[in-house]
Amino acid sequence: RNAPNYLSLMASDDGHTASLWQKNTYPSIFHSKIKVLHEGIRTDRLSPDHDGTEPLKLGEVTFGREDEIVTYIARSMEPSRGIQVISRALPALQKARPKARIAIIGSDDISYGSRLPDGQTFRGLIMKQLGDSVDWSRVHFVGQIPYPSLIRLLQRRDAERQLGLVWERDEIEADKALNDDYVALSPDAALSHGEAP
Repeated sequence: RNAPNYLSLMASDDGHTASLWQKNTYPSIFHSKIKVLHEGIRTDRLSPDHDGTEPLKLGEVTFGREDEIVTYIARSMEPSRGIQVISRALPALQKARPKARIAIIGSDDISYGSRLPDGQTFRGLIMKQLGDSVDWSRVHFVGQIPYPSLIRLLQRRDAERQLGLVWERDEIEADKALNDDYVALSPDAALSHGEAP
């Protein structure tokens, strides 16, 4: 399954990946060829909204200004995207943060890996496994959402106290230190085809 990646790396002079964690998933024989180049964050758009007062409606769910929001965001809810990690943490998270509402963004589809038998979904399996150890009224499966709604959710979430792990954010400085040839890109408006989504 990994043979095409390994053959490509063997034939290449250099490779790059977005995080140290991703680099470390490759065999150590390839580490000297792989540079960590963080993909960047649009801080002009993805910054906390401390002034927003409008409720945020995502499907049937509405988040108010006072809500403490924890997010899991992926294209689809599946093990290769870590759905089992957040799910297993839900009972402890809810105990530690009794007012927190958890927004789970992602479809029930499978992007990588195998489907469960008989049309089951990982969401259904997790809900069955965790049962009443989770207050499901505070866990909101909102599916995939439009990009502007995702931005508003992140701005609302980040306006309040930071909770939990953003596993790659803490590695950016360490990744830069490991690569003395670290390059960060700045957009050049004159060369741009327009605004990013």
